[in-house]
This record gives sequence, C-alpha cells and structure tokens, in this order.
Amino acid sequence: MGFIQSMHIRRSADRSLWSTIASIFFGLLLLVAPGTSASADVNSAIDKLLSGATDQIQKMVNLATNNCSGGSSGQNPVSYDAYKAAADTAIKTLTDLRVTLARGQTQQAGPQLDAVLGHLDRMIGIVHNNCSGGGGGVDVLNFGEILSTKQYLKGNLDAIKAVMTG
Repeated sequence: MGFIQSMHIRRSADRSLWSTIASIFFGLLLLVAPGTSASADVNSAIDKLLSGATDQIQKMVNLATNNCSGGSSGQNPVSYDAYKAAADTAIKTLTDLRVTLARGQTQQAGPQLDAVLGHLDRMIGIVHNNCSGGGGGVDVLNFGEILSTKQYLKGNLDAIKAVMTG
C-alpha cells in the first residue's frame, strides 16, 4: 500500500472516530431500560464492548497472519511474534479490566484503557512496512483493514473511558 493510500485511510478513520463515539454513547443510553438500574445496564454495555474489543484485537492478528507475499500461502510479517505478543498483552489487559470492573473497582479503568490503546499503537507500528520488499519494507496486504479496526477499537475504548471517568 502506498503512503498516500495509507494517509487517506488514516484520515477516513479519524473522521469516523467522533461519529463512532457518538453512536456508542447513544447505544449506551438506549440500553438503559426504564425501571432498571442504569448503572448495571451501563456496566453490562461496557462489558460487552470490552468483550468485543478482545474479538477485534484477535481479528487484527488474523488479518496480519500469512499476509505478506511469498510462500505457497503467504508469509507472516518479519516481526510477527512481537505483533502477536503486543496483541496478547492488550487482550490480557482487557480481561483484567473486565474483572476489575465486575468487582466495582473503576479507579483503574482510565490507566488500563490507556495501556490497551498503547498496545494497539504498538501493533500498528510493528506491522507497518514489516513485509519484505521495497526500500524499507512494505505493509501487509490487509494493512488498511488492520488500521481501520484499530481506529474502531480506539473509538470504543475512548467512549468507555469517557463514561468511566465521567
């Protein structure tokens, strides 16, 4: 993928970030049924979003797997093991956050969400230009979709952070 295409995808993802955040907030409000505990419903919605985030991170890993040209069915990026390790750490942090929130302990939500976002940024940095070829490497074939998935996740996690930290 060329630099211009990559920048276009990034700008598109950034533009949709705010609409994603607004949609999530609206969805959280709709999940609160009359006559029920609003706090419990919001916590349930947040837990579902965090669970979905885990699935999206696994999707990012799958999108990079065997996605460089070469071999009979593609090759992994050069630093695939580091990419997978960053994904595993992000998933573990999300799992720890879900347990913490289930116990009613919200004070660590912000730092844990920031840590997940940092791991996602690291994943993008690792996979960018990480296939053999070109002067300085080339992106995996699905780089645009990986970047879009990361931006979608960022929108969800930013919305959760806004709800949790008020």
